[in-house]
Amino acid sequence: MLYFLLSLFLCLLLSAAILACLIRALQINWAQQNKRPLGFLAPVFLTILFISIAFHFTVPRILDVVTIINKAYVIEDIEVDGDSLSRGTVRHEQRTYYYNQWRHNLEPGQSYRISYTPYSRFIVFFDDMTDLVEH
Repeated sequence: MLYFLLSLFLCLLLSAAILACLIRALQINWAQQNKRPLGFLAPVFLTILFISIAFHFTVPRILDVVTIINKAYVIEDIEVDGDSLSRGTVRHEQRTYYYNQWRHNLEPGQSYRISYTPYSRFIVFFDDMTDLVEH
């Protein structure tokens, strides 16, 4: 949970920093104080960067705050293989799920039941399916 909140905070901070740079670049353009010939294009690039960061990272995490408060996670069964597992992420059926690699240790070849947030696909809980089958 702390990992998700830290991620949310960093995304908000990054979006705010890009927005502040965008506002500053617009002020420079409006005052016609560009020192570089292509400096007038900085607001265009910063706008594209801001929209992409907000769309891919910040907005999904903000929408998932409601899910975390209500504890209404999506539950799915996945099987982890060596190719789908990387540091902090696991891929299953063309989706990437994010997890705290310092808290959870996933083993390749194991089946897990995961509970994750619907928008940012951050895994909150893991249940090892072999433990569930044995009991």
